[in-house]
Amino acid sequence: MQRRSITHKKRAVELLRKGVIGDVYMARGLCYKRRESIGHKPDGPVPPGLDWDLFLGPAPMRPYNENRRVCNWHWFWDTGNGDIGNQGILELDYARWAINKPGKPKTVVSGGGQCLKRRSGDA
Repeated sequence: MQRRSITHKKRAVELLRKGVIGDVYMARGLCYKRRESIGHKPDGPVPPGLDWDLFLGPAPMRPYNENRRVCNWHWFWDTGNGDIGNQGILELDYARWAINKPGKPKTVVSGGGQCLKRRSGDA
């Protein structure tokens, strides 16, 4: 919800709803963002105050690893939801907000894959 308080986004939604580009019948949420590798970190002790078992939920128990916590949990099959749950949901919210369609959409289409190839020499 903090993103809905950004001035230029609020203004854009206001203009769309006033019809500045005509009737809006469809919206797309897009995010083309290159993500750097999270790298590899060694397993280690669970930090004090963290219930690692509760954090993992129904995922298989495994040693604590900093890469599986904070935001990086998105990138692991057993705990994550990929970029759709990380950034995608925010873009979908903008789209739904802009066209003033609360509730569930009637149709959803999703696509994915590696959209940008690394250039030679990139890390």
